[in-house]
Amino acid sequence: MTDHSKPLKDGQRERYARNLAKGGTADHAAFKAAGFKGNRANAARCKKRPDMVARVAYLRGRAARRTGYDIEAATDELEDARKLAELGNNPAVMVSASMGKAKVNGLLVETHKHTGADGETLPVTFIMNVEK
Repeated sequence: MTDHSKPLKDGQRERYARNLAKGGTADHAAFKAAGFKGNRANAARCKKRPDMVARVAYLRGRAARRTGYDIEAATDELEDARKLAELGNNPAVMVSASMGKAKVNGLLVETHKHTGADGETLPVTFIMNVEK
């Protein structure tokens, strides 16, 4: 059994794990920031390695314990904000709080459109990956 409280032996992978644990959802950007050269497929493959998954989960859990702030705490705060907005008859803030709850709980998929040099639309999708 591997001790995931210890840094990964490969320094670049450890930096990538720390970038992801900080909340990095743009895998490729976190991958490049760790010093890797390569494409999105390499970033996605590296992120799925069992040692990487375990290390990121450990780092996120440690941060949640240290700060006392986790997905449940964020959800509770957003629900309190939604209730206050409802009492004040402020539907825009209610919607914003509800969308925030959906986002922190991984229920939201954001899609952005980008165009290439030829003007053709390039679909790029960012999927929020929230571990509970």
